[in-house]
This record gives sequence, C-alpha cells and structure tokens, in this order.
Amino acid sequence: MERRIRREFRALLAPWLLALLLATTALWWRPGTDENAAVVLWLACFALGMVLLAVAAFGKEFSHDTLRALLSQPISRSRLWLEKAGALALAMVGVFLALTSLFTIPWARLTRFPATSSTRSPALDSS
Repeated sequence: MERRIRREFRALLAPWLLALLLATTALWWRPGTDENAAVVLWLACFALGMVLLAVAAFGKEFSHDTLRALLSQPISRSRLWLEKAGALALAMVGVFLALTSLFTIPWARLTRFPATSSTRSPALDSS
C-alpha cells in the first residue's frame, strides 16, 4: 500500500510544481495596474493548475494503458480509487493554500519601507 501511495505522489510531483507555479503568478507577474485583471488572471491560472493536476492523476493510467493492470491487482477498486483521489486531494490542498496565502499576506507592505512622518504626503495626513 505504501508503495502505491508513494508512486501516486511521485507521479503528481511535476504537475503539482507546475500548478504551484501557475497559482503563484501573482508573485512574479502582474498585468499592468488593473487589479481586477490581475485577480482574473490568478484565478484562471489556479483553475488551469487544478485541471492539470486532475488530468495527471488519472490520465496517465489511460495514456500508458496501465489501467487494466492496476485494476487486476488483488485490491478493491474503491481502495485504489481512494488512494489516487487522496493523493490528488492533498496536492490540490497544497496549491490552494499557496493561492490563499497570496491573498491574505499583505505583500505590498513587505516590499515597501514604512512611511515616516517626514516622508508622508499631505494627502495621507488628512485621512
């Protein structure tokens, strides 16, 4: 059992890294100054990464024609499906946590110096 689960995680490693890269596009690329376009881009990249993960989890069995060999093992089919789905769910949760951390951590504050009283603009003092 442990060997099959390790194999599932190993098969999902490259698609998981690609999905993680797609979900974190906010860190390395921004389409101009339009925040709505940026959010749409990030969500589209996240959705594309999730689709890639799902296809990688089950698609390799079909494309390499190993589904028959997998199903002929003396293990229940539901157990095999749960192992595949469990590995996929953990990979998806990891990418989802990376995406939500982008929206919850104030990245703008981490990249700028704090404003002091001598460098503040008059517009900021009035509010």
